[in-house]
Amino acid sequence: MKRPLSSLDLPERTRRFLEQALMPTAMPEIRQDIFISTPQHGSYLAGLSIAHFIGGLVTFPVSVKDMTQQIMAGNADAMKLDMSPGRLGSVYAMSPNSSFMRTLASIPVVPDVITHSIIPVQDDSPLSEADDGVVTYESAHIAGVRSELVVRHSSHSTQANPVTIAEVRRILLEQLADFHADFHPGGDVDRHNIVRIGGSYTPISDTAPAHTP
Repeated sequence: MKRPLSSLDLPERTRRFLEQALMPTAMPEIRQDIFISTPQHGSYLAGLSIAHFIGGLVTFPVSVKDMTQQIMAGNADAMKLDMSPGRLGSVYAMSPNSSFMRTLASIPVVPDVITHSIIPVQDDSPLSEADDGVVTYESAHIAGVRSELVVRHSSHSTQANPVTIAEVRRILLEQLADFHADFHPGGDVDRHNIVRIGGSYTPISDTAPAHTP
């Protein structure tokens, strides 16, 4: 928006809804997160004509339509986004070229939150060319993570892949050990084991947040 939300001519109920939807507040209880197959910069599939055709078959709930009309009535000059029917909805929003996705991708993770990425790719292609059938590696990659694991020969739905499962387990046990000094996980759950069963860690820059409990 070109103007603060408080300056828009809106019913109070609509204003509260927009504040909750567009201005989320940090959740201090979250100390660590794991991105799995996350399209940080959108999905190339969303830019295909067939995706837009299917997206056009989906209609908004009446409440959303009414709210959109309330926003546009007397506030059109405050909008930066194209509010035409072809530019609204989750399919268009997932396009790497959409204003929504470009803005979302520019927002960094809260510095106090430790972040991990697990990125599947379908084959042994160079990462600059690799994808999981839905999201490219370059779209899923973000800087500043504590670890980034590439799972080769895996589709977008990598949650059932043994390498992905083992990596999530490793991260959770590592976090548990941070909070309980006397906790020592049994078995081979370190990064060497993840690499042994097929995972591949990418080098991480020095900008990653410190690993503190």
